[in-house]
Amino acid sequence: MLQGPTFRRGGRRDRSRKTQGGAAADIEPRELSVLLEGGWREWKTAAWLIAVAGRTEFRARLGELLLASEVCIAGRGYCVALACFGTEADAQLLITYLDRYLPRLELHYDQGMALGALLHLDAGLGTDHADRFLRPGGLWKRWTDGPPSKPGYDHEPFEHLGAFALLPDGFCVSWLPAERSRVVAAGRHARVARHDADGARLWSTPAVLDELSFPGCVEISAETNGGARPSKPWKPRTIEAHHWEPLLVSGHRVAATFADGNSGIAVTFFLDTDTGRLVVASRPGPSQHKAISGPGEFLIGSQGYGGFSTARYDPNGAVEQEWPTHAMPLVDRHGKISGPESTNAQPSRSHFVSLDPDGTVHRGPALSGYYTSYPALDNEGTAVFWRAGQLLAVDADFQMRELFALEGEKRSVMSRVILLDQGQLAFALHDELFILRSTGLGPLDSGVWPCADGGLRGNPVAHQ
Repeated sequence: MLQGPTFRRGGRRDRSRKTQGGAAADIEPRELSVLLEGGWREWKTAAWLIAVAGRTEFRARLGELLLASEVCIAGRGYCVALACFGTEADAQLLITYLDRYLPRLELHYDQGMALGALLHLDAGLGTDHADRFLRPGGLWKRWTDGPPSKPGYDHEPFEHLGAFALLPDGFCVSWLPAERSRVVAAGRHARVARHDADGARLWSTPAVLDELSFPGCVEISAETNGGARPSKPWKPRTIEAHHWEPLLVSGHRVAATFADGNSGIAVTFFLDTDTGRLVVASRPGPSQHKAISGPGEFLIGSQGYGGFSTARYDPNGAVEQEWPTHAMPLVDRHGKISGPESTNAQPSRSHFVSLDPDGTVHRGPALSGYYTSYPALDNEGTAVFWRAGQLLAVDADFQMRELFALEGEKRSVMSRVILLDQGQLAFALHDELFILRSTGLGPLDSGVWPCADGGLRGNPVAHQ
């Protein structure tokens, strides 16, 4: 079965498809070209827009990207788009891909998706192109029966992938010692590893979560007579890759964060990118948003259990500065840090803030609501984000204006904001895509987070 957006006739999904199809048809070719020059998230988005709008002029480009297979996640979108186009030319592009990659038994790319797309086209065109791949002893059988470690990663059978980042010569990967929500067996630990382009392990470093504690964590039991007291240090029963930015790489430093699956208390392990040497581990805490702030430097936010702060760690793993607030950080090309605060209080006490090098927090306009899209930053220092039913822009002088609003909007699932050429902007709410023109915004800032390599390409890596 082809994986991708599923639509049903006659219901909300069908109406949504028409809405999204109209939005996709409005996007200009150069905007799609810009997306196709980005990272895997942008490639996948572009492929979906091209498929929905039937933009067959991009057929050859999608075929080139599929055949190159630089990022296999995006290849699914290319296959769906070619299947949607529905012509013999699309079938030939899929055949070319399968002829190249099915004989590569060690590679686990998008062979299954491509064959599914070809079968879909065969059904519509009345052809039998897929038959030669599916015959007994054919390429498909040999590929599926090929080396058992298809992805090529050197890991233990009980380990599960936590997160990964693409490096120039391979991958950095965090491995979990058990499946999500499953109790970790004694003697097993999370770890961080670096693999070359073929999956071979270059180094591996354990990330040991032994005894955790945090002042805001309390326990209530018969032993405490129903009262609350600070929790005794505990050993996690389950371990997860942290929900927000679990793996960051900046030059010669890696920041990998693992969390207790029950309490959410997390530890960030800072390692040497070249050797895997553990530089230092952060104090356990309620980690939240994290960011790359410079070469070998990271921002680690904390929120919950009474914690509400942001710390900047230098390349030696020492806390260089700390601020008494937590926000979705933006780091511009001059190193200025700003962003919308993320307090849990209702009514909201959040502001748009900037974090000064001396630890001072400057609070700008107040923000209502709670759920917030990750902001984008233009080269004039204007941040733009969706919050409380409004698309808001806050400039470098803390002047806020509304770009767009939906009355009564309460949806909480949203995409990041993508800033395109000539002030055009795109974001999604649940299953609806919004594209705005003439916003008055400039091009993306070239700062390290999230606008440069640190985030825009969907790969949290900043090269020195």
